[in-house]
Amino acid sequence: MKYVVAIALLFTLGCADDSNNEAHEITKIKLDNTSNIDADFELNIEDICDSVNYILLESNDSVLIGEISNIKESNNYYWIVSNQKLYQFDKTGKFINQIGNKGQGPGEYVSLYNLQVNDLTNHVYIYDYFGRKLMQYDFEGKYVGHISLPEDSSFDSFHCYNNELYLSSIANSIMPGLMVTSFDEGKYKTISSSERKMGSEGYLGTTSMYNLNDTLHLFHYFNDTIYEVRNKALHSKYILDFGKLKFNFAETDINNTTKLSGPRLQLQKCFETNAYIFVSYMLTEFETQKNKSFTAMYDKKSNTTYPHVNLIHKQHPELSLTNGAPIYYSNNSNAFLASFQYPEVEGLFEESQQQADNNPVIVKYVLK
Repeated sequence: MKYVVAIALLFTLGCADDSNNEAHEITKIKLDNTSNIDADFELNIEDICDSVNYILLESNDSVLIGEISNIKESNNYYWIVSNQKLYQFDKTGKFINQIGNKGQGPGEYVSLYNLQVNDLTNHVYIYDYFGRKLMQYDFEGKYVGHISLPEDSSFDSFHCYNNELYLSSIANSIMPGLMVTSFDEGKYKTISSSERKMGSEGYLGTTSMYNLNDTLHLFHYFNDTIYEVRNKALHSKYILDFGKLKFNFAETDINNTTKLSGPRLQLQKCFETNAYIFVSYMLTEFETQKNKSFTAMYDKKSNTTYPHVNLIHKQHPELSLTNGAPIYYSNNSNAFLASFQYPEVEGLFEESQQQADNNPVIVKYVLK
């Protein structure tokens, strides 16, 4: 088994952090060396989870879902994105509604780039990337309204927190461009600004935002810090070190013909539970393979970083998560989600549910 024990260092808070600028101890999580990756390393899901719950999504003529590209969970519903459509299911898998439609008419979106759910107001928000707007619907699917995005800004992540929407810039920069707005006011306030303008670069400034124990968190690819967002300011929490595996700005230039000097790491998502931090990423090359996906896991209790884990379910191998399979943040600070196509897990269900056109299965992994 290969693993890296995380170390701590003294880190001086920067200008975007606590105003007293005092030094404090911060944990460093290193994902900077491909030699530490064991692509076959396994952990038993039963050792880290109290329960694994699976839900077959209802199929009917109105809702036939292909590959799932995003999952959100609210108190009473799962929200599923597939083929640029948003579907609402209850916690038993019963189909409730389709929210909005693709198009250019009133209440329609050009592109469903991302979504957020607000249990406080029973609203769901769609980020229409090409339509340059944030759209609001109620839980019954009624279109409520929209607000336009700020001019000359592009965003790759947004998150609903305390009845406000936080948007992070897609720009390749060390500091994330972070703004906040609400549908009540319709105005944008800047929390953090990008320090550079992009040229002829491809976008790699991926940002992950998630809520943990009623605190908003943020990680931006070109910045090494996982931040807490408190009182409209960024506060350092962890260092996530990609070292020489991180792209530099020159390497993202689409006109750059220089061959990379080794593998590079591209972030897919990062989120945190009470016990663990999960990082989904892709390496441009690993051994003889190109563009290979991995899932890293940091164990807070043991201060151990696993550069890659295959999470194996011994009782139901169909529910194992291997080879960097996509996982999703849950609204529960002690759980995460995944999805499977029905033929992959049909052995879990009774014969009466064996249908070729069944929708996917949502799985919730509740951690200890």
